[in-house]
Amino acid sequence: MVDQMVRTRSVPGLTVLAAAGVFLVGYSYLFGLWPSRYAESPDLLVVIRAWVNQPTGIGEDFGFLGVAVLLLVAGYVVSEAAARLSSRQLLMLLVRTVLPVVVGAVLVSTLLVLVGATPLTEPAEPSLSFWAVLANLLLVPRLFGQPSLLGLDAPVTAALLFVLLLFAIRPLLRYPVIAAVVQLEVVGGVILLGGWANEADASSFLHALGLIAGYLPLLLIGQLAWMFQTSALNARFGVGFGFAGLVLLVVHDRLFPELDGWWHPLSGAYAVLLLLIALPRGASVAGVAPVRWLASRALPLFFSILVVGYAVLGLQRGWMPLVLAIPIAFAVAGLCAEGVHRAVGRLS
Repeated sequence: MVDQMVRTRSVPGLTVLAAAGVFLVGYSYLFGLWPSRYAESPDLLVVIRAWVNQPTGIGEDFGFLGVAVLLLVAGYVVSEAAARLSSRQLLMLLVRTVLPVVVGAVLVSTLLVLVGATPLTEPAEPSLSFWAVLANLLLVPRLFGQPSLLGLDAPVTAALLFVLLLFAIRPLLRYPVIAAVVQLEVVGGVILLGGWANEADASSFLHALGLIAGYLPLLLIGQLAWMFQTSALNARFGVGFGFAGLVLLVVHDRLFPELDGWWHPLSGAYAVLLLLIALPRGASVAGVAPVRWLASRALPLFFSILVVGYAVLGLQRGWMPLVLAIPIAFAVAGLCAEGVHRAVGRLS
């Protein structure tokens, strides 16, 4: 998917980041979250939490870190495509490469819930309705108080909002400084509005919108990296705007009490450091076959891990040892992602 959106041969660091991000998501939700929900924490998981997660402050078994890395890649990739293609071409590219994957994931998750399986949903046992399925197909379940059939709906909705924002300010991309300022102000305003709605108990919609907007600074920092790589933005502005994006992460964390204790800004900062390291130095790793495979199938892997892999773990509960169940879940999710990748390739 990354290959279809951007010319990764010129930026091999993106390949490395996409591979790392989807690997961390898989580790978090199949090896970390699922066993913990059923009181089955493997010794290796306990050791990694004690020696890596706790000392570094990276919570959720690297889950948010993986999501943050993928959002940085998405910000870079979509911004590059928006500058290179016309609005119609960009829309058609997204329809061909992203829409089938997302719609397929929602429909498969719905089917699994109906037959009693357990894909990663929020809440864990969602109440299905026509409006719930429709809100998920439109990628906005949280905005309208509907259950999520994808588990990680907030970053997916944030990516949709970023695309809409890009379409709105697309003419400004010729003026990178102005584009960056406008987008940071819009995102900051939405975050503050959502925080105000939380304090005033004024609107659940505004609160949910502000909560989701907390992912947008990561997409904007990915865009800043693209601007810097193409010399559209110098280092002084790039660092300044990037720091402003991290500040917005901190402000978001402080405004929304449900985020207390997760240390998302710290994981976001780690993700940005990985971006800064990988972009100029990723060539030596990007050509490795597993890395290339993970990156090129990052989008279908992201959804198949949450929907298919998580459900496969549930099907094995009680009769398959965890040491075998987790690799099987990874393998099935990978096969599913491979099939989706090839199907989308034929469509596009």
